[in-house]
Amino acid sequence: MGYSEVASDHFATYDRVLDVRPTRVLDLVRGRNAWHSTWVSHYFSGSEVFTEFVDASDAARNMRRQGSVFYITEYPALYMRTLEYGVLVIDRAGGWRPFATWHEARSRGSSPVLVPGCRARSALSTLAHPRSLEWRDGANRGDDHVAIFRLAVQRDVPRLGAGPFRTYSSRATDPNEPWGFNYGENPNMDPRPVVRMARAFGHRAQEVGPEFSAALAAVGRRRAGGARLAALEDDYSKLERILIDLRAN
Repeated sequence: MGYSEVASDHFATYDRVLDVRPTRVLDLVRGRNAWHSTWVSHYFSGSEVFTEFVDASDAARNMRRQGSVFYITEYPALYMRTLEYGVLVIDRAGGWRPFATWHEARSRGSSPVLVPGCRARSALSTLAHPRSLEWRDGANRGDDHVAIFRLAVQRDVPRLGAGPFRTYSSRATDPNEPWGFNYGENPNMDPRPVVRMARAFGHRAQEVGPEFSAALAAVGRRRAGGARLAALEDDYSKLERILIDLRAN
């Protein structure tokens, strides 16, 4: 299945980030011959992404027409697991090195953006804002430079993996012809910046200490077990107090 893009303020203020890890997603693009041999491209990436090739392929097959060409491209992405959802974050302005210009500088005197238990809405808003201090190339980024996609937290996403990133292409010259794709590898696609972000989050998970980690895990278990949000207010307050104490020391 494909996932639809949402705004960073789509997430409730109470929702917290539990985990961050790298993954890979697939963008779907359709090209089609128009009048006088001109070429028209339709990018579906602005509204939907896929985590499985078979889903992207099925979506393309459902849209094929005479003369259409479909491209499915793999990209590294950031996966965030929150109390309520799974979240895919894609750096559309990063080219071959997504998130390479993201830098959380501790020297600014403020806490890093992505820490265990941080508010999901706040972290995503900072990621999505092109003028955030963490983006070293913010002046060159447009308002839609980052795309955010929400999925059910129970829905698993693939690991980043060590294999190459690929672009698949298929020409549907005749809708009645057998369906299939050719592919080529993208050796310039660099997943290391996304891996670096996930590792930094893991290091901060160690820094916050066992008390906070245990409290955060308990909230996650209670929410997954069906606990009402009102019943978790004391737990959220405890998380806030622990974080405030950690930042003061």
